[in-house]
Amino acid sequence: MIVTSNDRYFGHDHITVIEPPRGYADNFGRTVAKTRTPGMLEVLRFLWQRSSFRHLTLAAGLHSVVWYAGGAFNNAFFQRSHQLSVSQASYWISIFAIVGAAGTFIGGFAADRLSTRLNDRRWYMWVPGIATLISVPFQFLAYLTPGLTGSLMSFAGMQFLAAVFFGPSFTMTQALATLRMRSVATALLLLVQTLIGQGFGPSFTGFVSDWLTPSMGRQSLRYALVLVGLVNIWAALHYIIGARSLRGDLEATEQLARSAGL
Repeated sequence: MIVTSNDRYFGHDHITVIEPPRGYADNFGRTVAKTRTPGMLEVLRFLWQRSSFRHLTLAAGLHSVVWYAGGAFNNAFFQRSHQLSVSQASYWISIFAIVGAAGTFIGGFAADRLSTRLNDRRWYMWVPGIATLISVPFQFLAYLTPGLTGSLMSFAGMQFLAAVFFGPSFTMTQALATLRMRSVATALLLLVQTLIGQGFGPSFTGFVSDWLTPSMGRQSLRYALVLVGLVNIWAALHYIIGARSLRGDLEATEQLARSAGL
């Protein structure tokens, strides 16, 4: 049997599949395994020069403020405002996690389909931006609707839309970075999400809830979650602004990758 280079790469003569060389898909067969790996500071400078990346990370971080706030207090909200037990509230939270997973898939699928069909990669920013903005009225309904049924239905819509940002955000993070920079770029996005989202979301929500307790009593948490949810408007704005420079930034990255093999 004649073994071609493709056969060696993809394991046609092996029981298991051999991992193809780094950069095989990006460079149409040209391996970049021996090219220099940029230092962390070099990667940070490179990414900071991309306006779309700056707005993307800020958008994801601000959206994570609302995401982490809900993750910390949604269970308590159902117990306080709808008199559910811990197990009942946890049951619905688990259902909404599944709904969120569907939102993650649909968000990536929609961004791929729209960007391809309309030949405009700005949809990778527009899709999460639109979904984040539309989620705001769902947040108002989810937390302020007095009846449990209406609240649960609104919660499903809110969780679905809130998860749309995952796929497009990480896709553009990878696309805006060159091949050798992608791991650091992803780590940077996660760092910003954690620092801004986890750092401010739960603590600020708890502060607002405590501040409202003298006037709102046990219902203070629902209003705190609504107020924190308004941060999504700010996040959506960064997605929309970042889309303006996305195409130029992507072209600059792709040109650099072709010329330098990064």
